[in-house]
Amino acid sequence: TMKRLLSDARGNASDSSAVAETACRAAVLALKLGHPMHVLGALRLALSSIVIPDDEDREDDEILSPLVSFVHAICEESGEADVGLETNTDALLLRLVTYCRDWNANAHHCHVAQHVLHALMRTPVALRQLLGRASGDPNIASSARDVLRGIHAHTARHVDRMERLVRQTYMVDHILHSASASGGGGGAPTAALIGRI
Repeated sequence: TMKRLLSDARGNASDSSAVAETACRAAVLALKLGHPMHVLGALRLALSSIVIPDDEDREDDEILSPLVSFVHAICEESGEADVGLETNTDALLLRLVTYCRDWNANAHHCHVAQHVLHALMRTPVALRQLLGRASGDPNIASSARDVLRGIHAHTARHVDRMERLVRQTYMVDHILHSASASGGGGGAPTAALIGRI
């Protein structure tokens, strides 16, 4: 069923909102089945389906819309008992946050994790359930806090890495500007300087 949903989503490439909706349904099913890489793939497909014209600024609401719908779909689970499917909303949210922690530890997947976490933070119902305030389950709340601490540590590392990259781009811009201002026109000296960085 999940593979069919994903192939349907890829087949509807002309309608980006239908792709995002179908991909999010597939992500919910993969989350219930406990398949983190399928959840990641479906969420990547949902994020990549969002088309924002070049002449417009990116709006958080437009980018997060499918992910917020995904989080709402998890929170609104009715709890039908299917064999092999997790239907407890609190457990699903904890599983999702645990997946986000794992994805956030990898620079190739961290952007998806950050988008999902942003969508979770913008959904008060999900936060209440995740922190155990809705169901009153202290085990889920303490597990969620432990997972969130791990996410915070990796996020701090990603932010530090991005700041280093920004500083390095300023250095490269300065070197290129200095080389062109001195009349060198770029050429071999500039290439040699860039090669040392």
